[in-house]
Amino acid sequence: MHLARTHNIHGARGRLSLKAVYHFFPSLEERRWSYAQKFLNKVEGAEDEWIEGYVQALNGMLVALKESHSSPEPYILQMKRYSGQELQNLKEDFATLSNKPVNTTFDKGYIQAWIDYVSQQQSKAKSSDSAKRGA
Repeated sequence: MHLARTHNIHGARGRLSLKAVYHFFPSLEERRWSYAQKFLNKVEGAEDEWIEGYVQALNGMLVALKESHSSPEPYILQMKRYSGQELQNLKEDFATLSNKPVNTTFDKGYIQAWIDYVSQQQSKAKSSDSAKRGA
């Protein structure tokens, strides 16, 4: 189940949509921790295993970035250096992982959050490349 098809899923205290999540990702990069935490607070407690997995991944991204001074470097920070092709390969790896039959619904939601983050990073990289070519 992907967020593009689940815009009407509501958690106990909020709605989770891909559009909302795409506002969450920039808050991570801009270090707007309180905004990101408010978003997570709205959707935590959903009685849906897939959403719980998705939100857990988002929470992990937030914690990793808040504690980015730790060693080793969090994976989410390493991804910022990936080329467009490396991001595509990563997205495909996550998709393959998500389709393994041993995954629970929670796992599939967790992995989908990473796929969505990589997709957002790809879009950002493409627009940055376009701007560089136009300059």
